[in-house]
Amino acid sequence: MSGSWLGIDLGGTYIKWELLSDDGRSIASGKVRTPTTGHLAVTEAIAALCQERMAGGGPVEGVGIAVPGHLSPERDTITLLPNVSGEWSGFAVRAYLANRIDSTPVLLNDARAFAVAELELGAAHGRSDVLFATIGTGIGGAVVVGGKVVSSGRDNFGEVGHLTAVIDGERCGCGSAGCVEAYAGGAYVLARAQLRGVTVVDGPDALPLLAREAEHNPVAERVLEQAYDAFAVGISSVCAYTGARTVVVGGAVADELDGYRQRCRDRLADRRLLLGEVEVLASSLGSRAGALGAALAARSSHSGSSHSRSITFPLSQGTGVLT
Repeated sequence: MSGSWLGIDLGGTYIKWELLSDDGRSIASGKVRTPTTGHLAVTEAIAALCQERMAGGGPVEGVGIAVPGHLSPERDTITLLPNVSGEWSGFAVRAYLANRIDSTPVLLNDARAFAVAELELGAAHGRSDVLFATIGTGIGGAVVVGGKVVSSGRDNFGEVGHLTAVIDGERCGCGSAGCVEAYAGGAYVLARAQLRGVTVVDGPDALPLLAREAEHNPVAERVLEQAYDAFAVGISSVCAYTGARTVVVGGAVADELDGYRQRCRDRLADRRLLLGEVEVLASSLGSRAGALGAALAARSSHSGSSHSRSITFPLSQGTGVLT
């Protein structure tokens, strides 16, 4: 029996996982609640999940972990992880897990994992120049040029959510003002609506309820219009800079509100003279993309595998792309 690859997607609410065969087939998947009692509890939950999957069935050749934050140039230490409980800055998570699971995991940013999965298995398969954006609580992004995910030493290349959409606009959690995320990120959209007097209760259906409210409430409508506009401005600007011919948009908020994708299509069409035809696609892997991308990153980093790889993952600062 051939080996398999375990991909883990760390989120603020759930830790999702996928077990992938060497030829890219999903063998099993699942999720567990993310602990809220600190970074060690979260890391122990990941270790327990790895141990359980490694103990059952065939051999697990490698583990990949997607994290919703930034990593050190060596991709071994957390530098920023804002939405998961714990003191993460400076935490050497790869070494900690290597001691717990007897295997050294591959770590990558969750937006880059999303891109890896959609590029190899999903909506962007066969495309060469692609911009990826995920819309959830915030906005993550990744850029593919020549079929390769572009990386950087500080692990912050492709942060679409932190382009400026509104000069001297509202404050963003990154410390700047007027960022795309400050207008279009799911948490910011709800907060802006509530601050303007729109009655929307936080919860899993909050954004669809806001969209229904916008049908007859001009204040709610304006908040959503600003969100769609800010997102489309950011996306079209990145397309102008990178020459991307395809945009893949995913994440829970984008799946609930198609206005994000449609406004991108409209703005990109207005810039056709410069950009040419740019296709805007919905992600095809949904909430599984992060874990699938992590599994693919683990598979790609395994030099002993004979499977042809279109993507590998950089483990040192000198690498500029996921080649």
